[in-house]
Amino acid sequence: MYDDLVPQGDLIMPDDSLPPADKAVLAFFEIVAFALGWGGVDRLLEGKSWLSVLPIFAATILTSYTGFKWPQIKRNSAPRLFAPKSRPLWTALFLVCSLCIFQILAGPEFIVRLHQRWHGWIG
Repeated sequence: MYDDLVPQGDLIMPDDSLPPADKAVLAFFEIVAFALGWGGVDRLLEGKSWLSVLPIFAATILTSYTGFKWPQIKRNSAPRLFAPKSRPLWTALFLVCSLCIFQILAGPEFIVRLHQRWHGWIG
């Protein structure tokens, strides 16, 4: 369980021997966790109910924990998720998610101006 911790004097510190890609994933998860936590605190300051904020804080903790456990998650799930047979599926999923995110983030006036025949949806 604590295989990524190394003793340094009297302190137990995390091992800094992660590859740069794993450090980037860890940083991404921590940024997302920070943004979730910030949103939860903002809702609390607006006077929202604790019941609406608790799922946000639970997602914050889960996201942070996933970031720290990423090397173990990758090691255990990579052979199944990233098999050569599943590459077209992941490519299609990425394209669909990218289009949906673009649709959500881009304003409707931007999308309509792209082409006259596009009335609010890509394609």
